[in-house]
Amino acid sequence: MKRVIVLGFLLLTARCANAQGIGDSLIVNLKNGQRVAIPLSDIRKITFDTLTAAVPQTASPTHGLALSPSFPNPSRAGTNIDFDIATAGSVTIAIYDNKGNLIRRLPAPNAQMGHNRMVWDGLDEQGTTVVSGAYFYEVRFKEEVLTQKTEVVR
Repeated sequence: MKRVIVLGFLLLTARCANAQGIGDSLIVNLKNGQRVAIPLSDIRKITFDTLTAAVPQTASPTHGLALSPSFPNPSRAGTNIDFDIATAGSVTIAIYDNKGNLIRRLPAPNAQMGHNRMVWDGLDEQGTTVVSGAYFYEVRFKEEVLTQKTEVVR
């Protein structure tokens, strides 16, 4: 069932609730005192006038792999790369510069099912600090490959 909820200026506060027995829901407190619980699985997009925020769907990968944006991004000394996999297995992360040259390979031969985090320390294969610029990281799990961009600022 698709629901469209227009909040406009009625939104006072919003928070995720789990410990209150409501499940994974967005709790919206309206100015008129009414409280609305919206299941997170029903939310695809939240729009406030000219601001639109897409809701990332990385909590449970629909196939075998889901990838989140790196953080911090941009980074000075390193960045976290978060991914979720549907089953335990071997994952490889490859870092490329903006010309497509392989900078570093980060293997995770025993990644666990669910959420995982790898850290790229901003070094190349020889242990040299990379220069400022745009880099791309590619995450491979079985036949799936997902790519994101990250920035290094020195």
